[in-house]
Amino acid sequence: LSKATEGAMTDESSTGLVEELTHLASGVSTLSGAELITCHPAMVQVSIRLTQHKHVTVCTQFCDGYPNTPLLIELKSKTIPESFLQSLVNVCDQELQKHIGKHQILPLIKFVHEFVSSNPFIVCSDELNYIKKELHREKDELKVKNKAGTLLYKANEGKYFMEFKLTIPDEYPSAPVILDINDSAFPQELMRVFVGHAAEICRQCVQPPITSDLPFQPRPSLQLTVDYLVRKCTRRYPQEKCPVCKENALPEDPKDIITNGSHPKYVYRMYCGHVYHCGCLDTYMKTPPFAGTNLHCHSLISFLQVFFC
Repeated sequence: LSKATEGAMTDESSTGLVEELTHLASGVSTLSGAELITCHPAMVQVSIRLTQHKHVTVCTQFCDGYPNTPLLIELKSKTIPESFLQSLVNVCDQELQKHIGKHQILPLIKFVHEFVSSNPFIVCSDELNYIKKELHREKDELKVKNKAGTLLYKANEGKYFMEFKLTIPDEYPSAPVILDINDSAFPQELMRVFVGHAAEICRQCVQPPITSDLPFQPRPSLQLTVDYLVRKCTRRYPQEKCPVCKENALPEDPKDIITNGSHPKYVYRMYCGHVYHCGCLDTYMKTPPFAGTNLHCHSLISFLQVFFC
């Protein structure tokens, strides 16, 4: 609010303004998590704290001619991205046009309160923008349900796909996103690893390492989880080659996936993430001199690792 007119109130004792400010406290008190901080003809400030991270302060000033001119608005928050706050200010400016000539402060506070409470993605708007701009492709399907706080994503790579749902909990990012896999064209063994690693990413975002005494701050998990499932799983593995035969480890068509663990073309995934055909891995490990390491990244390979992967 860098430019509030010095003569914003030509008559501070104006009956309409005094009446509006007098009844403001009682109106704000009806809104959960709302607190009136400043109530003065020069400025009105209201804090809206719904959760630890859904916290915004609404600052308003009066212009000459109020209420026939709209309020000046500024939104402040330490937890909500600045880009989102600015977009919300623009939406509020449009909303105030409906109240020209009438009391504007309480309708504005109620509007911001409702907007923040009904939009779970408000605390992760930057993450959502990243997903839309950096991960989403034309052949993918992405649906964002703001009020439900869910993101539905179907990532496609060739004939392979992974379809999943992520739900934003009320305490996000202190609580991790909730992942549900709806469908997939990948082998069950790979999906078990994908889901397990995604769950571990979420856990690491909100739980401190057991062996560390350093201060821990929960991190957002939405972007990291989607990035892993889309870029590091769905995009990667249809193109991943067996290090021994140099052919794609997975067949071009998911219908041709081998499920028999003893078949030469059955796919094993190593701890490092690389994949081998069963027959190729068997030949590699039995052909001297076997160094005991992965052909790609030189991480250790053991018979136990092959058995449990």
